[in-house]
Amino acid sequence: MKHLISKYIDHSNFNEISVLIDTFDKHVIDCVNWTAFSDKPKVEFSLAYSKDYLFLKYFVKEDYSVANTDFDNGPVWQDSCVEFFVSLDGGKNYYNFEFNCIGKCLLAYGAGRNNREFASDDILKSIIRIPSLPVQCFAETALSEPWTLFVAIPLKAFFREMNQSINFENITTNFYKCADGLSKPHYLSFFPIKTPQPDFHQPTYFEKIAFNF
Repeated sequence: MKHLISKYIDHSNFNEISVLIDTFDKHVIDCVNWTAFSDKPKVEFSLAYSKDYLFLKYFVKEDYSVANTDFDNGPVWQDSCVEFFVSLDGGKNYYNFEFNCIGKCLLAYGAGRNNREFASDDILKSIIRIPSLPVQCFAETALSEPWTLFVAIPLKAFFREMNQSINFENITTNFYKCADGLSKPHYLSFFPIKTPQPDFHQPTYFEKIAFNF
């Protein structure tokens, strides 16, 4: 079993946090769950939190990248995409945070793949994103360097819990890398998923994060 620990930091400047998080432990997203999609880019992430935010930074080296979506709550999973699915109630319901490589975000909530409730524009605007790539769409191409994406997720982004305190001890999650629209699509997860076909909407395969308060 992989052990995932999130560090607490007390910082207010997001650019400084993005640099600081580079020094934290990196966790590898490397589970190839479906043999029909064997492409395996190098994907790592670091995780931290404060009293107001969850922080994630992804580090990605892939043979080809693509970004066709230039608006939030669009089909970012078709692009070079990193994802964070998280449940605050033990897997009954969960949020899917999905980001393409230029920082566009899809966020929704629900109990399964269908009938999900999408976040409002105000909630989406509250999520800080700092991509290493220019914030412009581009066709499938071989990038010369790895790309990174730092995100700061305010607690209010968990919009179904806005009037409740969040119990970090109950959080379960999985982390993903995909690119449905590439000529060679891939589907990687942090914790393994045991389904016949690619499907990230599987809270059964979420695991706990250890928070070091």
